[in-house]
Amino acid sequence: MRKGQIHWIAIAQAIAIIMVVMYHVRLLNATTGENYVFIDNICGFLGHVHMPVFFLLSGFLLYHTRISVNVKIGNLYKDKVLRLVVPFVFCTILGNMAQIVFNGFVKHPHDVTVASFFQSFFFAGGYPWPHRWFLMALILMMLLYPFYKLVTSNKAVEWILLLLLVAIQYVSLQAEPNVFCIQQFVEYSPFFFLGILLCKYRLWQCLAYWWLPFVLWALAIVIYLVPSLWEMAQYGLFAYRLLCVCALIATALQLSRYRPMLFSSFRNYIFQIYIFGVAFQAFVELIVWRHLGCPGALVLPFFVLNVLAGVWLPVLLSKMAEKIPSRLLHVCMGLRQ
Repeated sequence: MRKGQIHWIAIAQAIAIIMVVMYHVRLLNATTGENYVFIDNICGFLGHVHMPVFFLLSGFLLYHTRISVNVKIGNLYKDKVLRLVVPFVFCTILGNMAQIVFNGFVKHPHDVTVASFFQSFFFAGGYPWPHRWFLMALILMMLLYPFYKLVTSNKAVEWILLLLLVAIQYVSLQAEPNVFCIQQFVEYSPFFFLGILLCKYRLWQCLAYWWLPFVLWALAIVIYLVPSLWEMAQYGLFAYRLLCVCALIATALQLSRYRPMLFSSFRNYIFQIYIFGVAFQAFVELIVWRHLGCPGALVLPFFVLNVLAGVWLPVLLSKMAEKIPSRLLHVCMGLRQ
């Protein structure tokens, strides 16, 4: 795959991270004491799109940059320690520190103890920063690199494994306690492995028709909005999420044809937006929005402000960090070396 053909992946990641930020918008409705209904409805739909896309593209890039060129296992592990494990440890420590400092402002106060501090390195369902679960699940997937190399050497085994991973989605498995987010690992493994196959067999080319994004998005939205169709979709949630993933990839493919550098102002900082964006969004909601008394007339402007803060402030923070001549800081923040 030539370098110029990779733009669609960067565009897909950029769209997905915008969805992540939108998913985390929380603006208290002073009347109900809950998040605004229209925001929850948006989040409900986006929740089936962005994370499957990220895992699928992670698998895609693992094959494209590692498996296809037979990178040694030790080199892969060394790289992922720097790119995933160190940033995970850093943001876990930073999240605990933020929890201590801002515990009086957050919606769900949680005292940080010695026990909770150490537990936070193995559990992401509580505090601090529950969105760290993505890093936990992705680290587990990268640990299976030797297994992926072995499986992709046999075509029949590849497709058998994919079918097994999909089948597991329809089996009720509750891993308690959810150590290192094993539940999310199982839930998103089919998308990760499908990304590997998508790259190996160039299946993404099947989504390159100009009309396909319109058809796929229309179908996904109609299913979500029509109660009877959505009820049926619950029995095949993996298929529905795959439909949404295909819609986003098809969109990115078309956009890359005409605007290959679209979102270039922030798409090199996807990782940092994911890690730090939620903290800036929380500031908008908990400090600014509530300080103003949750003005309902300003909910739409604040929705936009929340999204902008979640995208651009992490980018600003990252660019400032890049100017500091500290490789350790750059590694901790997941900045490109």
